[in-house]
Amino acid sequence: MTPSTFLKSRYKTRTELGNRVHQFPYSVFSVVMDELFKKEERVGSVGFHSDVYYIRALIEKREGVVLPLWVVQKAMKQEGMC
Repeated sequence: MTPSTFLKSRYKTRTELGNRVHQFPYSVFSVVMDELFKKEERVGSVGFHSDVYYIRALIEKREGVVLPLWVVQKAMKQEGMC
């Protein structure tokens, strides 16, 4: 099984996800906004480095699937990129 086939069998495309692409774990926007409205100073703990978004966008462009942010971040840490 090629990496591309594996990704497409395990993860969904942006079209298949629909509006869920704007919810956790595909986006942390709602989580950050919840933390801001609670007026807590822990907002930094729920964010992802901008490189995670860029890598995920690259994977989506090449493979056509949207990975959850935590999956991309975990892979980047394992490769020593984060």
